[in-house]
Amino acid sequence: MYLSKAIADNIMSSTSTIYNVTSDLSLQGFDLPPEKAIVAFIFAALNYIIILFCNSFLLFTIINNKGLHEPMYILLLNLPINDLIGSTCLFPHIMRELLFDTRTMPFSICITQAFFIHVYALSAVFVLTVMAYDRYVAICQPMRYTTIMSELHLTKIISLVWLTNLTLIAILFILLLRLPRCRSYLTHPYCDNPSLLQLVCADTTINNLYGLLITALCQVLSDNIMSSTSTIYNVTSDLSLQGFDLPPEKAIVAFVFAALNYIIILFCNSFLLFTIINNKGLHEPMTMPFSICITQAFFIHVYAVSVVFILTAMAYDRYVAICQPMRYTTIMSKLHLTKIISLVWLTNLTLMAILFILLLRLPRLVAVTRIASISQRWKAFHTCLTHLLLVLLYYMPVLVAYVLGNLRLVGNVDLFTAILTISVTIPPMVNPIIYSLKTDELRDKIVKLLGKTKVANG
Repeated sequence: MYLSKAIADNIMSSTSTIYNVTSDLSLQGFDLPPEKAIVAFIFAALNYIIILFCNSFLLFTIINNKGLHEPMYILLLNLPINDLIGSTCLFPHIMRELLFDTRTMPFSICITQAFFIHVYALSAVFVLTVMAYDRYVAICQPMRYTTIMSELHLTKIISLVWLTNLTLIAILFILLLRLPRCRSYLTHPYCDNPSLLQLVCADTTINNLYGLLITALCQVLSDNIMSSTSTIYNVTSDLSLQGFDLPPEKAIVAFVFAALNYIIILFCNSFLLFTIINNKGLHEPMTMPFSICITQAFFIHVYAVSVVFILTAMAYDRYVAICQPMRYTTIMSKLHLTKIISLVWLTNLTLMAILFILLLRLPRLVAVTRIASISQRWKAFHTCLTHLLLVLLYYMPVLVAYVLGNLRLVGNVDLFTAILTISVTIPPMVNPIIYSLKTDELRDKIVKLLGKTKVANG
């Protein structure tokens, strides 16, 4: 934390005199009257105390019970650690603003806060991904679970999660800190990368592209984790096909067409084989890993959908030029154009990301629904239920907050500030409670621990 603060100070001090900006930033704040600010401060303080207590108690319970030293709970340890990081870099700042209403923050502290908020958000995605992998192995390979999720494999997974997380966020903020700053007013109640980019007086295209692509990159990384275990699972190599259901006379015509097609294919490909075999300069390997294939398919679909969206945006531009020629330059201003282009690419990437997430996750759900025994099927769903609740808890508030903010669907600044704050503060508090209630082994250990504490105090 101190290192990132020192780096921010050194980089930005050289440009502060050029653009005549102060080292302190002005924040949006909450705009509450004193009596409501005190109530909000008490609520935030209680929320922070609950987060500290629940997550620390969850850590203590898992660490001090050898029966919980299993892959599932070792991976779970990363969630309360991550929640403590996210809440600690946010709640003290919120409580200070509510109590003193200073609405200022040194730029270096703002950068540090934004860095750890993004570390918190991204590590939640990665940790939930590896926990989904753990549950997948537990359901599909229960007899080999302990062999697959060995201590060495577990250490590699956790190390990869945190190293990848810190590297991606470090690159994000290196790209931010290289740009000169000429403004000092933040539109958010706390610091994050989008609000800090609004302070920059330079081209942020690289930053925007990196921010857009980081989601796709995270998906590719999670796909690599899943694809690395493809040889573990007993999947038959034969598939059942639908067929053509043609009458005999049409089947003959189709057969002749297919035969001619096959002859052409044989000739062309045989000629290609002959060319490659007889040219030593072409004797090089050409393979495609599953992750690369998924990436290629993702961007092919991005290309196809973006063509539709871009043509639609261009049609809108021509419509304005024809129907509103006198107001064309006003309507199609630089700000409006930036919003249109951003909306096109954000919508495109979001739709494609959802499509490929469903594509890669649906077979797992189908596999669970095909379990013959009802009791085993319910046990499998119960195993996934807690994880699904956590995924919804992390993703839905953040998704709602940023969609409302980017599309300007919330006109009230105070309402948007409240939504943005809730999206970051609620998950760390509810997360340990959900896992404690929905996980039988963990719940039993907590009850026993509380029982021993009560007896000792009595």
